[in-house]
Amino acid sequence: FVWQMDDFGSVTEPGAAFFPGVLGALGLVVSLKVLYSSVRADTAGKTGTIPRDGLMRFWAYVVVSLIFIPVFETLGAYIAIFALVLALNKILGSKGWLQPFTLAAASAVIAYELFYVALEVPLPRGIFF
Repeated sequence: FVWQMDDFGSVTEPGAAFFPGVLGALGLVVSLKVLYSSVRADTAGKTGTIPRDGLMRFWAYVVVSLIFIPVFETLGAYIAIFALVLALNKILGSKGWLQPFTLAAASAVIAYELFYVALEVPLPRGIFF
């Protein structure tokens, strides 16, 4: 999606697509490094089979992350961020509901403060606003 944006800018005058492009490139580099390390460790015989619980958590993490994309536009950014952080916390094994709920609420508030207040970049408001 970043390459479809017109305003990439430069290092001295970044446009709207600059920061997401840099983060995407860094994420790709880190992902390739992790993949390389994983494959190398597997060929050295250091890893065994992945437990069923671990696979279920992995696929749940992937599904929730993919669901986040359409929900981001439909329900709005802040509700989607709250739901994503809450769901991922529970998938990763957080006990109880207070800590995941607090972290999810804090994440949504921080996103609001960062994008809407500090950067003055409105994120999708969704069908409720």
